[in-house]
Amino acid sequence: MSTKPKKDSTDRARPKVKGWINKTEFVESVVVNDKPAFLVIDTETGKFSVKNTISTPTGIVRPLRKGGAGYMLYEFTLEEIEKINSCKFSLDEILDETNDMVQAYLAVPERDRILVVGNLVLTYCQEWISSVHYPYFVGEYGSGKTTAISLCGILGYRCLVTGSMTYAGIYNTLGNDEEGSGTIAEDEGQNMGRDKIDLYKDSYKKGKTVPRVRGANFSYVTYFKAFCCKWFAGTGVPDDDGLQERFAVVRMLGGKPEKSIGEAYSNRELMRPLHVLRNKLLCYKMKNIKNGFPKIESKLEGRDRELWNDFLSLFKGTKFEEGAKNTVRYYLGQRHDAIKERIDPKILTIIKPMIEENCKVSFQKMWDAITHSEELPGDLDVSGATFHPHFGEKITRNTFSKILREKFHAERLKDDGKRPKVTWYMFDMEVINILSKKYNAGYSL
Repeated sequence: MSTKPKKDSTDRARPKVKGWINKTEFVESVVVNDKPAFLVIDTETGKFSVKNTISTPTGIVRPLRKGGAGYMLYEFTLEEIEKINSCKFSLDEILDETNDMVQAYLAVPERDRILVVGNLVLTYCQEWISSVHYPYFVGEYGSGKTTAISLCGILGYRCLVTGSMTYAGIYNTLGNDEEGSGTIAEDEGQNMGRDKIDLYKDSYKKGKTVPRVRGANFSYVTYFKAFCCKWFAGTGVPDDDGLQERFAVVRMLGGKPEKSIGEAYSNRELMRPLHVLRNKLLCYKMKNIKNGFPKIESKLEGRDRELWNDFLSLFKGTKFEEGAKNTVRYYLGQRHDAIKERIDPKILTIIKPMIEENCKVSFQKMWDAITHSEELPGDLDVSGATFHPHFGEKITRNTFSKILREKFHAERLKDDGKRPKVTWYMFDMEVINILSKKYNAGYSL
């Protein structure tokens, strides 16, 4: 008579990536002496310990099993954990070592190196930040864009590197337990579809959840947490204005770095220092999990502040502070220039004087204005229904109407009493002033 083996507690436990297990202890799922375990920090004593499973008010939790995460797990020996109990892991030390490693593997100017360094360290600060910008590395094949993604794949916090992540893959990777449970580094970003574009636009700040119907009979809904640090690379940038506003686009030109990230994957001697730094970054996070880093009060406003204030705060008081400010100035300038070059700010500049004179303006009057303006040079086709700007996509009467309604929040009216019928648009001057300020905004650190 055969008997089934008894299940131990780990079989009944649910997996946990990281998080607080009580008021004073925070855990990270790691591997210790080749076995899955929790690395535990006691925030009162500052000491690390190891646990195999943990009882919580909602049940028993276990660490991730080896090979079940899609990214390299953090590996320690018991001797290493004893040693790290005597280390302080200062932010200055972390930034210095990360900068040296990035400089060895990426041939980029100082401005972009600081961008990479800051974003790598911020992947370990996701408990302390509320929003992020997205580094996007653009270049031809062989330009170094994939090297940047691969470097994040090794050094970034629980970074999953993928050529083209599916929509389902995103929420399954991030899960529904804790926000910021990892980092996504996606190559071939120019090919991303509408579902992912919409998700990435919303999940640059905390609070975004993705509902998914689950169960054999679609009997319940699970809400997955989509916020995390995200890196991208591609030969081009996705054509979506809203998503582009969240990017810091790094133009990669090639160059010969001191070391090859490709060789590191197959060379244990090259990989060892990367793993040592990776473990140190995790320990820095855990040692400081209770308080994080001090936040500054910059002069940035609106989305500029959302995207860059935490980046500036990270470098405050370090030897990289001035370089970080120069990096932020450059990428804020890039963002604001891109906004000004879009078609809707140009259209608003042309029609705003009409709206200021009378908030009710005829469609034809505005159409004639934009198709014969020096602000928007181009050619009107013989039908008078399609305008071809010298730079940018064509504008039809329908797309112009859509811009008025969706971008400028105008109300469409028809005067049926006149012949021929006249289409009017009613504008809210408060909305127009807000948009005008946004399109022409400057910035100050």
